[in-house]
Amino acid sequence: MSKNMERTQFKTERRAKYRPKEGAWESVLVGIKEALPEDVFGVGDSDFWEPVEEKVTMKLNEAVFQYYLAGRGHITLATMVVNNFPNIKTSVSLGTMMPAERLRLMGVIADRLYEEYPDRYKSIINK
Repeated sequence: MSKNMERTQFKTERRAKYRPKEGAWESVLVGIKEALPEDVFGVGDSDFWEPVEEKVTMKLNEAVFQYYLAGRGHITLATMVVNNFPNIKTSVSLGTMMPAERLRLMGVIADRLYEEYPDRYKSIINK
């Protein structure tokens, strides 16, 4: 392989955005489920949780760090979590969950995730 080809591949790799390691997403979901009461999600269905729990590979703080490295903040990650639950999406679309309740739930999750972010992140956003 020529030196030019090696440099090109390295530059391509460096330009690529960081992707969280496999199992990070599932680890976030299960970590939030464990940290907050299950009734927050209203998902007690084992059909939903069993496949998710099988893919967990790390603790919540390690999973959150993966999203920190990927450039996602605690509010963005909380939004992703809330949008992942089918019962919340259904409740919002049917009008049984008001937008204010959805925002409150996102705030609760964002606060919990914020606790797990590294101190460097916290110092940057608190400026």
